[in-house]
Amino acid sequence: MTRILLLALAGACLWCAAEASMADTLKPAATSTWKSPSLNKDLVTTLYAPADDAPQRSRAGRPGIFYLKNLAGQRAGTESDESIIADLLKEGYLVLVIDYAKDPKAVAPHTDLDIRVMRSSMGGSKTKPGIFGPQRVDGDHTYVLAEGFRLKRDILYYGNEKDGYRLDIRYPSKPKTPAPALILNPCDNKNRMGNWVTTTYNEVIAESAMTRGYAAVQIDNPVKYYKGRDPMPEVAIIIKAAIRTVRAQGKELGLSGKVGLMGFSRGSGQAGLAGLSSDKKELEQGPHLDQSSRPDALLLHAGRMDHLLLLKTDPKFGSSYGDQFGDPVADRKKWEEGSAAFYVTKDDPPVFLSVGDRDEYRVAQIKRMDEALTAAGVEHTLAITPNMGHRVTGDLKILAQIYDFFDKHLKGK
Repeated sequence: MTRILLLALAGACLWCAAEASMADTLKPAATSTWKSPSLNKDLVTTLYAPADDAPQRSRAGRPGIFYLKNLAGQRAGTESDESIIADLLKEGYLVLVIDYAKDPKAVAPHTDLDIRVMRSSMGGSKTKPGIFGPQRVDGDHTYVLAEGFRLKRDILYYGNEKDGYRLDIRYPSKPKTPAPALILNPCDNKNRMGNWVTTTYNEVIAESAMTRGYAAVQIDNPVKYYKGRDPMPEVAIIIKAAIRTVRAQGKELGLSGKVGLMGFSRGSGQAGLAGLSSDKKELEQGPHLDQSSRPDALLLHAGRMDHLLLLKTDPKFGSSYGDQFGDPVADRKKWEEGSAAFYVTKDDPPVFLSVGDRDEYRVAQIKRMDEALTAAGVEHTLAITPNMGHRVTGDLKILAQIYDFFDKHLKGK
């Protein structure tokens, strides 16, 4: 018994020494404060910079990490911050730790606004420092991580190694319980982390959800070279492959297998078609066919759900789809096959619909989907944000409804 105790103490001492040694290697490049718009107070920030010879330096700057520490609620990942940050530095990331000091508002939906402001404050130079100080940061390769989360980048989910489609997963490392995942199908076809699109349209829900224990997944939009029209329903093939790939990664990363899918604008119509077409076997192509591509919940913001309806609400815009779908009378089936609203059946996953009341033709589009879901008896919610145009809602009450919706269907709460 004495020998076992001594061995245990020795092991504990070695672990403590390793943690202390790791902490000693984390030398801050700078400390400062940043005013949180959601908390309306200054938070302490600590910047860590990688070695000069670390990888990933580009003309745009280094990739960055916003590492959100001491959040409200229970920590999802049990691995230490020091261990994660040390590895991020070796990989060439600039890491900005933002300490929320356990403020009770340090959780989504309040963090949505903070993340958007963080992302819009990145530009830096010697004459005009940004949130990372004078360091130049590559905004399209900068990530938010909640404490205890790691990042796995560039996972091939469809196509070949040279020009296939890839995704990034941010996941709680060594989680106490398996984590559900939220997949964002971005409206930006050029960069899946496109910072301009993210900040302009408030597309931050997947990132903010990490504060509630969700893994955040961002995929390449299924249309890499956008020319004004999306090839529908073909886009669903690629998005479904992403869902299957995330589920296939589950065992390695500690994911639960529960998946929510979301999209905004053109990404919304694409996600809707992919998420509501589980009975269409011809759309199941690519890897991991042993996994299901059916999401457990759908969040659709302000997208095109019925192209035939556009002919009535916006005739000039609607008729422009004639080149893609043909004559709306003679080729009506093609118009329906390219529109998410025509895929609704009673066994579809629950759906949350969101749109701003000033969002032009998209209000009618979301209401059309609401009618289709109601007719089929699919559980769903419709939320219209007052005085808002084309963007993801920033209304705290509606955002709270969205997170509660995911908690119910992905966590069983």
